[in-house]
Amino acid sequence: MAWRKWTAKCALANWLRDDGMQLTGKTLGLIGFGGIAAEVARIALGSGIKVLAWNRTAKTHSGVEFVGIEALLAQSDVVSLHLLLTDETRGFLSRERIAAMKPGVILVNTARGRAGR
Repeated sequence: MAWRKWTAKCALANWLRDDGMQLTGKTLGLIGFGGIAAEVARIALGSGIKVLAWNRTAKTHSGVEFVGIEALLAQSDVVSLHLLLTDETRGFLSRERIAAMKPGVILVNTARGRAGR
């Protein structure tokens, strides 16, 4: 009963939105695969999201498909950046790489520093 009252109040306050994206069935691309990306992958896989990953060194993780960066960018509906900011990774997402992403992609910069140049 309390749940119904709370739900009704949210509806009256326009809390219910229809401009979001359903992520179930979508593809998440993880650039860099350390501890945080592994946890993001675990949550995504449990939510019915396909997970692709790219890492500078070879890795494996149950349920995650490791692919080249070009394939990850072309196939992902959401791209989450998990690279440490170093001289080697600075500007990793160049204009060309951003242009290679799917139209409407969501880019999440989970790393420290700027994503592009």
